[in-house]
Amino acid sequence: MSSSSVSESSVFSAFNRCFPESFALGCPALSGNTEYDFKTDEYRLTGAGANMWFGADEAQFAGRRVSGDVTLSAQAEWVSVGGHAHRKFGIGLRDGCGGDAPHVSVAVHADGLTSLQFRRVAGGKTEELVSPLRGATVMHLERRGKDYVMLVARVGEPFVKTVLVNGPELPEETWAGIFVCSHEATVLEEARFWNVRVGGVKGTV
Repeated sequence: MSSSSVSESSVFSAFNRCFPESFALGCPALSGNTEYDFKTDEYRLTGAGANMWFGADEAQFAGRRVSGDVTLSAQAEWVSVGGHAHRKFGIGLRDGCGGDAPHVSVAVHADGLTSLQFRRVAGGKTEELVSPLRGATVMHLERRGKDYVMLVARVGEPFVKTVLVNGPELPEETWAGIFVCSHEATVLEEARFWNVRVGGVKGTV
């Protein structure tokens, strides 16, 4: 087989390498969708969801199980302009696919608000640390025990760091992935993600 030809099995492997599973968080009114293009190494997530806040989340999520300290990074942008000011895409670590699950997530809203959002216990309130940077398109999240580091940037600009000390005590095995929430229960929104990476942690905070 030449280097330019790709079989169906290799397409699956390319998807499986990073995020082999996709599902709804919570119970959104509309079903979402996840697509992966092995040629461009790009994910497209379409999702609805009333919100990702308070005690429960609704969104479309693609991810994989990871263990221990981990890094997660991606670039993302909306496919279409407009939409609700608080529609959001992001990357995150979650204790399961339940809408009320504890989590730590980097969330970028359509109005530019960029924050580290987290829920400490199942069904608990959502807290956040707001980044001074607005409209991030590059996202990076690190888990170091109970400490978490968010690095966000716009392409070509320096990263802005936010550190959460003594954050949610997620289990050893968690879900790492990407998500989309339309912030409108009856509306589907689509975002594209690329340069998606999952790996180990190196260095110090």
